[in-house]
Amino acid sequence: MVSGTATAVTGVRVTTSFERGINQVSLLLLRFMVVMAPAVFLINGVSKGDWGEAFFFALSVAVGLTPEMLPMIVTANLSRGALAMAAEKVIVKNLDAIQNFGAMDVLCTDKTGTLTQNRIVLLKHLDWRGEESEEVLALAFLNSTYQTGLKSLLDVAVLEHVEMKEALQLEQNFRKIDEIPFDFQRRRLSVVVEEANHHHELICKGAVEELLAICGHLRPSARRLRRSPPR
Repeated sequence: MVSGTATAVTGVRVTTSFERGINQVSLLLLRFMVVMAPAVFLINGVSKGDWGEAFFFALSVAVGLTPEMLPMIVTANLSRGALAMAAEKVIVKNLDAIQNFGAMDVLCTDKTGTLTQNRIVLLKHLDWRGEESEEVLALAFLNSTYQTGLKSLLDVAVLEHVEMKEALQLEQNFRKIDEIPFDFQRRRLSVVVEEANHHHELICKGAVEELLAICGHLRPSARRLRRSPPR
């Protein structure tokens, strides 16, 4: 397992089963050529006595055994397989992979809810101590609400907690000021919101390691959310 991972990381190209099969066929034809051409040359030369004609005849046999059309035949068949896969809504980027798929006995995949149901279920919202925190859900709700662009499955799961809209009194207490979109340098999306007391707050969402790397301190106690007054 370790050696396989190291090989993949270092970029060493591994020969596929398809390429090994093509190499075996090519070597087989080459062996036939090495054996047949000299044998035809000797037999024809001894039997007819014309060594010049025997040489050219042996040369034609060697050329006939050369797999000149093999690359074209292989490419045509793999292309036809790629078209068949495309009809099943599967995009094949590497033609050699078609034979590898056909040669598999067991296919292992990571089975998650995103793959099987195309949705995420939010069960818990925890703070940095691993305790359930309503404030964490509130901040996530604000970020997902005021985020522009395409909503991820995680955003959809957060926004399904519609009770947070009333708990926060979203329209009365919060207003979006600015947004920093996600990019692969920062690896986080940030939204600036203004609270009713004109306090600006930057809410970031992204990779855990990136957020922890920029944190200067952790708040020991959670702030209580604003609740709408009882009616």
